[in-house]
Amino acid sequence: MPRFLKYWLPLIVYCLAIFIQSSFPSPVKEPDVPFFDKYLHMLGYALLGALFCRAYGSLRHGGKFWRVAFLSVLSAGLYGISDEIHQYFVPGRSADVMDVAADFVGAAWGVLLYMCFIIKRAARLPR
Repeated sequence: MPRFLKYWLPLIVYCLAIFIQSSFPSPVKEPDVPFFDKYLHMLGYALLGALFCRAYGSLRHGGKFWRVAFLSVLSAGLYGISDEIHQYFVPGRSADVMDVAADFVGAAWGVLLYMCFIIKRAARLPR
């Protein structure tokens, strides 16, 4: 149970937060910045990708670097697709293929940054 609480519960809570936020209509006024919503998608899904990477890395059979990275990006991206499908049915929201692309890019960046953090941290540990 402690492993679940440490590695998987934050991921589940964050997925739930994304789902809840997507259940409300879009904000009426966004800042006048080109592609602002895509940056938000990339940022949000970077965190989701890192959380998936952290959770998959905690599995005893998980350990393969590229397998964990691939599954993390894929899982976050598929969640992004499911979120866009969900938003299609929410009044005041719409589904956008470019949002899905931003989700995948953000997830890949999040996984890359998380993996760099893990590698750097492991290099500092005494042997």
